[in-house]
Amino acid sequence: MSGGTLDLGSGTTCPGGCPNLTFNNCIGNTAFCSAHVLPVTLLFFTLMEKESSINLNWATASEINFDYFDLQKSSDGLNFNFLGQINGNGTTNERHDYSFEDSFPFIGKNYYRLTSVDFDNYRETFNVIVKEYSGEKDFKLSPNPSDGQTITLNFNFDSMGGQVVIYDNMGSVVDSFQANEGGRVSFTNTLKDGIYFAKYSAPSFTKATRFLVKR
Repeated sequence: MSGGTLDLGSGTTCPGGCPNLTFNNCIGNTAFCSAHVLPVTLLFFTLMEKESSINLNWATASEINFDYFDLQKSSDGLNFNFLGQINGNGTTNERHDYSFEDSFPFIGKNYYRLTSVDFDNYRETFNVIVKEYSGEKDFKLSPNPSDGQTITLNFNFDSMGGQVVIYDNMGSVVDSFQANEGGRVSFTNTLKDGIYFAKYSAPSFTKATRFLVKR
């Protein structure tokens, strides 16, 4: 501290010497001096396992200039993907309760991360919470209907080593590919409008699911 100011590094200084130091008029970008008001006061964020889903519940004590919650999910606690967006209540001093159902949890550990976003796009991310899920293996396709060009494979387990075969409504094979870890795949040829079946096969699990192509 020199000349009645506190030097916080990176070119940031705050006026007023001890004992009258103030952080109201800092010059610089150091987060320590930020006067931004946090958009929400979070009371709790909890998880509950059900037979085929995980329910997420949380509540706020107050919200200021608050736009929405960004909810993300991960199978390893490191790589998160979008799960849902839940609208906030603007500015309020009343308690508000929120809930979200993850209808397709991973078998094993599921990590969830909640981020609040205000109307100025200021973001605050809360602590990651985790829940173990012990349901049955499942395989789904999205979107349904498909555009006939691409489709996304969704697994709630490690699908490495499995194969997906696409059949038309007459039972003829129209495409096939390795499942790998799921994700978006492109059909070899654009599928015509109609009903199709996707069959996932692996030594430990087999399932066929119907989907519609509509362009």
